[in-house]
Amino acid sequence: LEDRCVSEILYKIRHHEIGNNPFLIVIILSSEFGPMTINKFINNGVSDILVSPVSSSHLLKRIETLKDNQQIYVVTVDYIGPERRNDTRPETQQISRIAVPNVLNFKATPGKNEKSLERAIEATTKLVNKEKMDRQAFQISYLVDEIMPLYEADDVSDDVIALIERLEVVSSELVRRMAGTHKAYMSKLANTVLQVASSIAKSPLSPETTDLQLLPELGVAVQKAFFATDEEIQLVQDITDTVKDRSA
Repeated sequence: LEDRCVSEILYKIRHHEIGNNPFLIVIILSSEFGPMTINKFINNGVSDILVSPVSSSHLLKRIETLKDNQQIYVVTVDYIGPERRNDTRPETQQISRIAVPNVLNFKATPGKNEKSLERAIEATTKLVNKEKMDRQAFQISYLVDEIMPLYEADDVSDDVIALIERLEVVSSELVRRMAGTHKAYMSKLANTVLQVASSIAKSPLSPETTDLQLLPELGVAVQKAFFATDEEIQLVQDITDTVKDRSA
């Protein structure tokens, strides 16, 4: 397969867009690797990369290593996949480390129960999805905080356009991930963020005044609403209805 095709498939597996197990161990084997290609594979969550030709004994050794080691994943707004760093960079948001099911180990160990594996994959997928939604909610608020001062200063440039496009992508992904989760009650609010972002993206140099007025309110609403306690859910629904009415 071509590099681009492999990268897209790998991304979709890790982000649970295809297949029923985002934690598959994926080894990429190729005779031609450039730095950009390797980085793309790594950034999309590959388990291992081997340069061919490779001996069968070396390949088996790498497979044994993957089988015997616990898979630890991290989730950011852009990345889902194996943890790459052993330490946390200073002044960065703490990222949770998630132990995910090692299907290769399961398949290689006699006497394992298939249903227990399915339950483990389902439970861990939900945990990863929650982490991802949390990151996206933070990202929406961050992007709004970056966008608004530029419009207020009449500093509309390619940077603003890129930020708006990014907001549209993140909010669209959040809407997709919320379906069928405990955060589904917020779908109207997330959809409103997407609608406003899409409206501004159509004409970023001269957006509708209503959209610009609504955007900072949406940023605050998402941040407050997304992390509401059970007792605050009714308040969240009131916020959502108010924002929906204003956007209409």
